[in-house]
Amino acid sequence: MLPPLAGARAPSGVSRAGEPRTGRWNSPTASPSHRRAGLASEHANGKLARCSKQSPNGDPLEAQLYRSVNALLEPAIRRGLGTPLFTPAGLVVVEMIGRKSGERRRVPLAALRFGRYLVIGTVRGERSLWARNLAANGDARVWLAARARPMRAFVLRPGASARTPRALPSALRPLWRALATLTARGFAFALLAPAPERVAPKRAASPRAPASRRATRARSR
Repeated sequence: MLPPLAGARAPSGVSRAGEPRTGRWNSPTASPSHRRAGLASEHANGKLARCSKQSPNGDPLEAQLYRSVNALLEPAIRRGLGTPLFTPAGLVVVEMIGRKSGERRRVPLAALRFGRYLVIGTVRGERSLWARNLAANGDARVWLAARARPMRAFVLRPGASARTPRALPSALRPLWRALATLTARGFAFALLAPAPERVAPKRAASPRAPASRRATRARSR
């Protein structure tokens, strides 16, 4: 066998000199049980690699766990369970628009209340889907004390600009600057401020019939 070229990469199980490596599961001296264990390990590693490519936002088991827990908690929290209306901390349900699907998404989250404002956060940082969705579209609805309230979200994420938004209420600016220092450690936050409720346009009243017509209808009855 010819020796490999300089700088060339040796295939798996073959040394740089072109001879089979010893002490590995694919070496000629390996026992059948050792080879079977090695094949199983290689297969498992390849399967895990494929799973990580299919789910760039996190482990599939982790995402499935979050979905299962959210499905159990969301209905109870929307009915008022654990609401932070009379306490500084509690549970809320945040409804947002998916940045890719355009569909409404609801997520139960722990929140801190500062008067009329709420702060939500996560240690998952870039892997948090709700932080990405709110960063793309800040219009949200928050269930607080069994009532949906329109709110505007201002998001702090790792790697994103921490410049104070102009539309951020002045009461939240000191808190924004304090939380911005934690994004370097992988945290993500959203500051939720009340948004004006949209009033549905009233239907125009139908014009009343003239008095003569009303009298004629009354006599006909």
